[in-house]
Amino acid sequence: MIIPLDMKGSDHKYSMGRFFSRIKNSGVDVVFNVCEDIDNNSQTEINIPAILNLLNIPYTGSDIFGLIMTNDKGKTKHILVSEGIPTPKYRIFYNSQKISYSMRFPAIVKPNNEDGSFG
Repeated sequence: MIIPLDMKGSDHKYSMGRFFSRIKNSGVDVVFNVCEDIDNNSQTEINIPAILNLLNIPYTGSDIFGLIMTNDKGKTKHILVSEGIPTPKYRIFYNSQKISYSMRFPAIVKPNNEDGSFG
């Protein structure tokens, strides 16, 4: 069973409340969570495991903490460094910040708050 969700649309057929009700009343034993984003916003993917946790429904994939941490690459790098886990050097740049950083190339550039390597 696939239960669609649309948080921006005006069609209440796919609203968060409807989604919650359908999951709650579905009688499923486990959910194969393949949610990557809701309405093209990867920051919202934590909503699905949050709902499933509230309903005590087991699910596959990362839990809420894992998703939050991996959706903020800066926080993840900070934790890795503070725990002594080897990781390449990094720097976070902000839109209004002038980049004056001596960088060695090649370099990997990623958006800080996107899922995986999106962007």
